[in-house]
Amino acid sequence: MREGPLHLQTTVFFTGRARLHASTASGGNARCPEGACKTGILRPVGRGEQGKGFSALDHAPKTSRAPDRQRKGAFPGPRFEGRYNFVSHGIQSKLSHMATQEYAPEELLGPLNEVEKKNAPKRLFGVGDVELLRVSPRVSVVGSRKASPGGLERALHLSKLLVERGITVVSGLAEGIDTAAHESAIAHGGRTVAILGTPLDQTYPAGNKALQARLMREHLVVSQFPSGSPSRRENFPIRNRTMALLSDATVIVEAGDGSGSLHQGWEALRLGRPLFVMESATKDSGLSWPEEMLRYGAQVLSRETLEVLFELLPQGTRDEAATVPF
Repeated sequence: MREGPLHLQTTVFFTGRARLHASTASGGNARCPEGACKTGILRPVGRGEQGKGFSALDHAPKTSRAPDRQRKGAFPGPRFEGRYNFVSHGIQSKLSHMATQEYAPEELLGPLNEVEKKNAPKRLFGVGDVELLRVSPRVSVVGSRKASPGGLERALHLSKLLVERGITVVSGLAEGIDTAAHESAIAHGGRTVAILGTPLDQTYPAGNKALQARLMREHLVVSQFPSGSPSRRENFPIRNRTMALLSDATVIVEAGDGSGSLHQGWEALRLGRPLFVMESATKDSGLSWPEEMLRYGAQVLSRETLEVLFELLPQGTRDEAATVPF
């Protein structure tokens, strides 16, 4: 089959999950042309084209951390660092009136392709409105736990803009960017989903106990770890790749080179899901990850490119771009 230059096509999807794949300009699915996938030039394709084309990470150079680790089944990106201060005592009893629902991912997302099945959890446990996982669109807003004031402001504004378009905000209930994303969605009358790195009967960080309880009552909290199971450090990168699977797109607002959010970014790229990096992060000369992810298909989120995010989702107008302090 002929090989040709790669190009970016923008498509709008209204149901299912969008994935990004590289293919030839002639529409073929032959071997990715030498060097083409390394540029991160990708084409969004609809659900009906599952299994076709190539993810940018399939042809990433060996100098990148992501490809080799993916082939070995490990997590791409940096090692996750952090301390853990869990709260579990009393959580389950206080929320005993809320039924935990258990599902296979396919029951919520529909049939998964082979790429999606690779890292998908066998079961998901949820408390709240599980229909939020059956309705598109869902956008993850993630980033650093120790966020800057500017990063928090961007997360607040972006989440506000998303929920005003009927988009569900997904995040990880961590402090910093995650907390700002959840709270902004609630404050502006939207819906939000928290994907935990702990079982549902535990809270991390401890300071988010009340927020987690509210999300369970009014929104949705999900974990792939059964209640009563121990919490481990490695659960958080696992959670991050699950969040990428459950989201139609991911936005990294602000993150250091050691941030756990980068695990989600690499997984989004592996899945072929749209990944956006806030323009402010790409301009930070002290960071190496933005340039690397951009090479493999991530896009810069700015006032000029915000429309691209909304074109990949059912909502959005160009007029609102100026309200986000990128």
